[in-house]
Amino acid sequence: MIVRYKFQEKFDLKMIMMKLADSNKFETAKLLIQHDDKLKIELIKALSTNDNSKKAAALIKDFRLNMDDFPELKERIMKNSMRYFLGRNLYKKSNQ
Repeated sequence: MIVRYKFQEKFDLKMIMMKLADSNKFETAKLLIQHDDKLKIELIKALSTNDNSKKAAALIKDFRLNMDDFPELKERIMKNSMRYFLGRNLYKKSNQ
């Protein structure tokens, strides 16, 4: 309703966006901030944790932003990928 009737300036969108993200309603948060680039960046930075890094990367892709603008997230995703592949390969070799 906020977006539909253009009431964005009457609400604290940052607070609403963060509460939606905390309750895993990312699609609703995405709709709410679709026209505000600053809030998009804040949402992605807030989701740059180990638990939500995949979702933050998906939002970067959805918003058509550059991954290089978020070096902390990029590093976190690369570390998680390396841990996954190393753990998978080391487990296979120990069983052989």
